[in-house]
Formats: sequence, structure tokens, C-alpha cells
Amino acid sequence: ASELKPLLHTWSLALEEQFYILFPIFMILMWKSSKNLIYVTLIFIFVISFSLSHWGAYNYSTAAFFLLPTRGWELLLGVFASFYLHKRAFKPNIYLAQSMSIFGMSLIIFSLFYFDLNTPFPSAYTLIPTIGALLIILFGISGTFINKLLSSKFLVGLGLISYSLYLIHQPFFAILKYRFQAEVVEGYVLPILFFITFLAYVNWKFIETPFRDRSKFSRSTILSFSLISMFVISAIGAIGVFSKGFEQRFSKNELIILNQYTDANKYVNSRFDNYEINFDSNPQTKNVMIIGDSFGEDLINAIFEANL
Repeated sequence: ASELKPLLHTWSLALEEQFYILFPIFMILMWKSSKNLIYVTLIFIFVISFSLSHWGAYNYSTAAFFLLPTRGWELLLGVFASFYLHKRAFKPNIYLAQSMSIFGMSLIIFSLFYFDLNTPFPSAYTLIPTIGALLIILFGISGTFINKLLSSKFLVGLGLISYSLYLIHQPFFAILKYRFQAEVVEGYVLPILFFITFLAYVNWKFIETPFRDRSKFSRSTILSFSLISMFVISAIGAIGVFSKGFEQRFSKNELIILNQYTDANKYVNSRFDNYEINFDSNPQTKNVMIIGDSFGEDLINAIFEANL
């Protein structure tokens, strides 16, 4: 289950990193060849990405959710806004800015309450919150209600620790749900949120902020530290893969059960495929024929496991 994967949330960081690598290369190449084609090409990529996103949400929902080709159009919305603001002096009158920024916030709030597990995502539905965010960026200027709201000390403070909070929340909840039942953890959501918010503040104060201070850590130091960390983490992961999860820590019986889970298809099908029908002719014996699909195969395993 997604809620039990401690590092699942880093998929969004992966998308951002891919974008930060690919987009500058694209701009350099297009800028030298033809500046006029930049907008046309980006619009074309946007349409293709959006179309793939909508189609993928109904056909390959997992891939559509996690991969750049189907999420890239959301990032391109921000690119278009940036281009527009760079080219023009965007100064809407206060009444237009007021209404459009409130409308943008309303779209985001609407998405929070309207979207559920049955909402195809990403798809055309994703336009609702993304357009909402775009409107806030463009029209949330000084003097508007939304600007004042988002400039409040509480929300600014929450924004400062938001990256640390983002990094901490998923592994913390996942580990708790591993240790305890999910229902138990969900009963203590508020105190847990308060606690991880405190942890996020500590992380921001003593780790994130110092690392942003160039007088304490130079770029070369951060780069060296990052490369060494990546190598160590990758090495641990590689050892785990090649040792099959350090399987020597399991007993023989545990390995048999483990193999049933890691190769579930073989476990489910083996008895069914190798079983020869041989009804007992004794009139005192009750013969049972099981007809079915994979559920029937699983039922056969249950019967064998129960020694019936």
C-alpha cells in the first residue's frame, strides 16, 4: 500500500529534478537555433503531455501519476506564467486581482473537498487546482485578500518549514503504521501532526537553514557531501538487492513462506497446475470439484494447507 512506503513521496522530487535538468538544456538548444520556435514547441509539448495525462489517468493510472511525460504540463503552466511576466509589465487593477485570486483559491479548496479516490488523477480534473494555483501566482498581488492571507506570520512560518515537513511526514506515518495498525495511527493524527511539525521546525532550524548559509557550507562542500551520501546509500541498496534482502537472517521455514510472497504466482498456480483429478470411487467419500479462476486456485491452496 502507498501509505506504507516510507519514501514514496520523493517521486515528486524526482519529477522536479528531471525538469530542472531537461528544461535548461531545451532552452539552450532552442535559444541558439530559433527563439521563435520556443513558444510553439512548448505549447506542442504541453498539449501532448496533457493529452497523455488525461488518457493515462483512465488506462495507466499509476504510470500517469508518477512519470514526467504525463505531469510535465503542470510544470509548463508555471513556465508560461514566467514567460508572460518576463515579457510584460503585469499590473492588473486591484478589483480584477481581488476577484481572480479569490477564484483561484476557491478552485484549490473545491479540489480538496470534491476530489476523492474515484476522481481520475491526473486528468482534465487536474486543471482545477493547477489553474487555481496559477491564478494566485498571477493575481495574488499586494493589497488583495489572498496576498494578506498568505503573508500572515503563521502561514509564512508554515511555508518556511514546509519542505522539512514534506520530507518527514511520509516516513514517519509509514513507520508508525508498520509498528501499529493503521486504524490506531489514524486515531492519533492530530498529536502526530503536532509532533512532526515540531520535528520539521528542528530540521529547518538546525539542518536546512545552516546548509543554506554559504559562510558555513560552500557549494563544493555540499556537492562533495551529496555525492558521498548518494554513493553510500546506493551501495547499501545494491548490497540489499544482490543479497536478496539479506535473506540469511531468515530461518529455513521463514524462507519458504517468504518465497511464497515474493513469487506468489508460482505458489498460487503450482498445486493447481500439477494436480491430477482422481475422484475416490468409495461411496462414503465426498468428492468436490472446484471450478473457477484464480480464486478457485487460491481455494485449492487453502484446502491443501488445511490438510482436508
